[in-house]
Amino acid sequence: MSRRGLSRQRDPRSWLGCLFGALLVGGLLHHQRLLQAAEWLIEDSLERWRSAWLVPDPELQFVVLDQKSLNLAEKNFDMTWPWLREGYEPLLAFLHRANAKAILFDFIFSEKSSRGVEDDQLLVDAVKAAQLVYFPVMSTIDRSGSSNDLQQPPSPSTDFDRHLIPSALLEPNLVLPEAAAVSNLPLPELLAAAKGIGDVRYTPDPDGVLRRVDPFVVTRGRLLPQFGLSVTIQVTGGLLNSRLFADRLEVDGKRLPLDHEGRLVLRYGAPWTAYPHFSMIDLIQSELLLREQQVPVVDPKTFKDKIVFIGSTAAGLYDLSQVPSGSNVPRVFVNASVLRSVRRGEVLNLRYERWVGWLSIGSLALIGAWIGTLSASRGLLGTVGVTGFYAAMASYLYLGPGIVIDLLAPTIALVLAAVTSLGVSYGRERKRKQFVEGAFAQTLSPVILEQILTDPSLLTAGGTTRHLTVYFSDLVGFTGLSERLAPEQLVAALNIYFAEMVDSIVVAHRGYVDKFIGDAVMAIWGAPVEDRHHAMAAVLAAIDNVSRLPRVRRELAARGIDCALSMRIGIHTGDAIVGMMGSPTKLNYTVIGDSVNLAARLESINKVYGTTIIASEVTVSALTQSIARRTLDRVRVKGKTTPTTLYEIIGRRADLDEPKLRCIDLFEEGLALYWVRDFTSAGKKFEEALHVDPTDGPSLCYLERCTKYLFAPPSGDWDGVWEMKTK
Repeated sequence: MSRRGLSRQRDPRSWLGCLFGALLVGGLLHHQRLLQAAEWLIEDSLERWRSAWLVPDPELQFVVLDQKSLNLAEKNFDMTWPWLREGYEPLLAFLHRANAKAILFDFIFSEKSSRGVEDDQLLVDAVKAAQLVYFPVMSTIDRSGSSNDLQQPPSPSTDFDRHLIPSALLEPNLVLPEAAAVSNLPLPELLAAAKGIGDVRYTPDPDGVLRRVDPFVVTRGRLLPQFGLSVTIQVTGGLLNSRLFADRLEVDGKRLPLDHEGRLVLRYGAPWTAYPHFSMIDLIQSELLLREQQVPVVDPKTFKDKIVFIGSTAAGLYDLSQVPSGSNVPRVFVNASVLRSVRRGEVLNLRYERWVGWLSIGSLALIGAWIGTLSASRGLLGTVGVTGFYAAMASYLYLGPGIVIDLLAPTIALVLAAVTSLGVSYGRERKRKQFVEGAFAQTLSPVILEQILTDPSLLTAGGTTRHLTVYFSDLVGFTGLSERLAPEQLVAALNIYFAEMVDSIVVAHRGYVDKFIGDAVMAIWGAPVEDRHHAMAAVLAAIDNVSRLPRVRRELAARGIDCALSMRIGIHTGDAIVGMMGSPTKLNYTVIGDSVNLAARLESINKVYGTTIIASEVTVSALTQSIARRTLDRVRVKGKTTPTTLYEIIGRRADLDEPKLRCIDLFEEGLALYWVRDFTSAGKKFEEALHVDPTDGPSLCYLERCTKYLFAPPSGDWDGVWEMKTK
């Protein structure tokens, strides 16, 4: 018989339904990027945590136009904002004197000086002398098409084209964003003197955070690099070794992965507040002091071989941006962060995000569906554990190699699959418990029933061999009683009788009522829950059941039902097969085997000896001395070759009076004489026993046997075993 019924089973349809539902929800969230804003929040939190442990890039230095510079310039040099171009000349001279590697302005010099050409020329000459100054420009992107017929930037010139990069840098057939226009170009003279230019167009993500940049835009059939990338290519001399592909940018020997839209996703490094900032006015004063051979405010060695960014932090003069590592940072820091990210090769890799996301959703949904088949506590621990492991893995990939994978959609798929699968399992478990409670509530004690509900494997499907005690009882003269009573009286009588029996067996002695067969009761101890004292419990239940008969008679009499109920009980201990048995549509927990058959035979054998309770030798061997019993006979029941020693269970020894104990002693003396063929002496002992207790059935039975054997002695090979001819 197949294992089914109450054992814990997985329903493939419901399990696959939970899995499919989780895959559908997780896949929809992942494919439509419905949780992207939340993913960004998590990634930004990791980026802030990471940046807090980083030290500033020693190659970068910041010179800022702060409020101090504005105040001192107005006080000492009578310069108000916007400054004349002559104010920048000592700044550039100082940085050139310091041998800075590159100077990047975040200022726009697209308008002529209000003082005239001479003032502009001072700045041009300073830029020429420094030979390493870069200026920003601003592109406007047209993403509506891929035409190469581009609008020209304002005032196109040979100097502008000189700063662009040949399109040979591109992988063949690669389409880049096209610049509809390029604005904020520096003055033509500055453009000619500049080391390079770069695009400072930044497009925040929908949540307003700057995370990614286009490495190049196309204009005039050539490439305009991003500001930081332009400096990187120029400083490293890596133009010939640079190449742009659809999925990566190769520059300065580094392979920088691009996102699915061909953009670089930046890592910002140490926060803006961790970098030292030098006031522009301090560098201007330092250059003027050095020209007079005095000690400068700032040591020029500070900027030796440094990449210097010049921007503004004065209130109202600079744009504030929000980046993953912090908010309200000046744009000059964004420019520097782009350069740092490119030069160090520290960009995030989103190339695995899509397919790893699908793989993670499938794997975690499968794990979640399996977790839901566990117990509630194990399911909760499993869900938390797997979620924690996946979150730790995703965090490690982000913080370490910079690989970005979806965290929320796979986690939701895991939790959804686990919760729904757990809900389905709980529903099945609830139905199973309801089935167990309905099937066994009236036949098992509440304590045992609770054990079965906790451990359903106790109700083994298909059968297993257990050592247990089987109990059979039957009402004497029930057939005649059923003929004499009206149907409703008969049912009432049986219900009252069964109520007392079940209460004694199930509640008082924790047995299991297997079935009712007419007026007969079959019960077992030692299954479905193991009980080391199952034989003792069964015998005590039998004694108590006999003692309850007077109460049953009184209750029946009170209802007008006059019947002298008496019963017979057979008890045997041995191995038997127990489990859920029956048809695929109708199962019952029951017991089968020779032990069951023998217990039933012992119940009917009571008729031979005039006894009430007969137990086998195996059962009696497990009893304590508190139970009074006597050896009854050695019999060979029909269908068996091995004799069985029978015992009569008389009751609790403490409840017996002296005459009864005397009767038992005389009977056992007579039985010993009977077995050695001294039938005359044995008969006298049985007569003495009957003199003490005239109702003693076993003594009367053996007295008749002795009388018979005196007139017709048994054969010479007689072994004292009584042959039972009927069942």
